[in-house]
Amino acid sequence: MLTNKEIKLLQALDKKSERYIQGRFVVEGIKNVEEVMRSNFNVLKIYATDDRFCEHPFYEKVGTKELERISHLKNAAAVLAVIELPDYGAPDLTKSALVLDGINDPGNLGTIIRTADWFGIDQIICSPNSVDVFNPKVVMSSMGSISRVKVFYTELLPILKQSSLDSYAADLSGNDVRTIDFNKPSLIVLGSESQGISAPILAACTHKVTIIGFGQAESLNVGVATGILLHEFNR
Repeated sequence: MLTNKEIKLLQALDKKSERYIQGRFVVEGIKNVEEVMRSNFNVLKIYATDDRFCEHPFYEKVGTKELERISHLKNAAAVLAVIELPDYGAPDLTKSALVLDGINDPGNLGTIIRTADWFGIDQIICSPNSVDVFNPKVVMSSMGSISRVKVFYTELLPILKQSSLDSYAADLSGNDVRTIDFNKPSLIVLGSESQGISAPILAACTHKVTIIGFGQAESLNVGVATGILLHEFNR
């Protein structure tokens, strides 16, 4: 049975500051937990309502009501795992990466991580004002891809200046992405739907590209735009 102290500590992991104080985050849902168990993440504890994960040394069976109390989802899943925060070090500036400026929506970041995983991009570099990758909603929407794609947080301007790679900024004033020959590792830079890429970051990029639209919508969802750009990048 979970103690009140344990419940409070787990509930607190929905806050970024508390995740970094405790050095851990939560993963919920059967598929997501199975993915992290196959990864290099250090699984500290598994709470589940059935015996699916009973072979894990730190498995604990709990009741539905207990799981609902520690869950960070509107509707609790059947399992919740507690994972040690990884230390990724610094990004590898010799290989391709997504560079994200001010992505604040957890669902969008989770979708971008999942999309990057699909297209074989294994690192994402985020500005410090982007949503935390270990936010429970980001983790959930990444559908396990968080275990394969490393997400770094750092000031973007030094990264763009230090890297010898070409950087392609998604911007409405750019060249049609379908005309670009992506024949070497590159940095693909995207901003939020509301603000776009900030002026200093945009100015530091070596190229601007755009996705040509044919309808009346003002903009594309950043997760959708990421998928289109990475498709062209891999093509």
